[in-house]
Amino acid sequence: MTSQISNVITQPYISYWGMHKSARVLDAVISFYFPIYNLSHKDFFTYYPVLGFVEALVYQTDEAVETNQKEESFSAVKNPWEQRQKLIIDLLKQRNLYHPLIEEELENLEEYKKAFLQTTKGKFPVSANTRADLKRFQQNLGLRDEDTALIENSQKKILNLAPQSIGMLSIGVIIGAAAAWLIKPAQESRLVISPPKREVINQFVEVPNVPEGTFTEGGSTYWAFIYPKLESEIKNAHRQFDIKIREDLVLGSRIGIEKLIDGGQDGLDFALSSRDVSSEDNFKAKTRGFTLKGISVVKSGLAVVVNPKLTINALTKKQLSEIFSGKIDNWRQAGAFADIPIKVYVRDDSSGTTEELKKILEIQNFSERNINYVKTLTIGLENIIAEPGGIFIGQISEVVPHCRVKTLSIINDNGRTIYPYQQQNFVSPAQCRAGNRNRVNIEAVYSDEYPLPIILYVVVKQNGRKEQQAGEAYGKLLLTKQGQEMIKSLQETGNFDENN
Repeated sequence: MTSQISNVITQPYISYWGMHKSARVLDAVISFYFPIYNLSHKDFFTYYPVLGFVEALVYQTDEAVETNQKEESFSAVKNPWEQRQKLIIDLLKQRNLYHPLIEEELENLEEYKKAFLQTTKGKFPVSANTRADLKRFQQNLGLRDEDTALIENSQKKILNLAPQSIGMLSIGVIIGAAAAWLIKPAQESRLVISPPKREVINQFVEVPNVPEGTFTEGGSTYWAFIYPKLESEIKNAHRQFDIKIREDLVLGSRIGIEKLIDGGQDGLDFALSSRDVSSEDNFKAKTRGFTLKGISVVKSGLAVVVNPKLTINALTKKQLSEIFSGKIDNWRQAGAFADIPIKVYVRDDSSGTTEELKKILEIQNFSERNINYVKTLTIGLENIIAEPGGIFIGQISEVVPHCRVKTLSIINDNGRTIYPYQQQNFVSPAQCRAGNRNRVNIEAVYSDEYPLPIILYVVVKQNGRKEQQAGEAYGKLLLTKQGQEMIKSLQETGNFDENN
């Protein structure tokens, strides 16, 4: 099989040697990449021609690189990777798998790989200074931590290979990750919540295969006001299913997922999270012999709060992005009358909402000039009450009912103001008190109209044991009509009911 590029006949696409090598590595591809991207073996058989072609082409390129190195000729004209990359892009277009972001991602990952090899020179662990330099370069390229972690981990495994093979196998890792991402389109747009259709079960008692035993859960602080009432009703329906909340591990999504991976007496059987499972999470889990799966169970949102005395009631998403990235550092720039410096407060990286906020606002990093990290939502709100120029973003159901802060409306891209609270029943901070609080505009959240959306997940350990059965059963219980109605009602009032 031959190809014509720019009217120049090239060598055959793939040699027998390349096909032979690729067949051996594809088993590693499915065992490593597919769990990371929540793909099944069925996907492998569907896309085997594409995966086999790409992987064989990589090995073919490796062979050509070695030949060029022996001849000491690696000109732009004879650069074998440049030619074959065009073939891969053409193939993806023919198979309706192409997206411009893939090409951009390939280029950025290749740039990072080159920088990583040059700065580390194959030495591990990486020094703190080198790590800081790489982090800045990663941010400039717009790459995620999980993307660069794949490159670093792949380098650790192949240090015993020749330099040219390291380079080409790294390209294989990059292509493999990109191909897996391609197979599962729209993974990055998960905030537009269109979960797959599930069979709707009405009541907790109707859920099958609920295991017997005691199981521990923890993680996201957002669930703290949901699970006490939820677990009580689940217990009434399934006496054999004993759920224990690890209050000491209700510290944030990251910690919950870490403890799920750790397991053991100090670990969790399933975790609650305000973000989905990342490829880095799954890489760590894979080293323990299992994978993780995030079951999306409910929609939610983030809300912006400021000091009640601040003369501003709404912000656009662009203004929020500029505030958190440091481009706007005074409230007068955002439309307030007073000349007040902005002081930004966010949860630390133990919270899943921190990373979700960056994605929603489309920023790589917060400005270090005026950012202040806090451990808990309570500490964040206390700072807003004390700081005239403070701004904080928290889970919508946790901040909207509070009396001593002001929750801002968000102006969407069409110029429409979307209220985080129920506008028709708005309660000002001066009128707010026990029994008379703002309620969350839950209909805007559930209709995807609210501009700062997030999803809440049950994270399951896929190890074929009782922990997996418990996590999956818990997810099914929450997805029942009874569970969804309970959660939606609790989200509307947050930590507060009609009497407090």
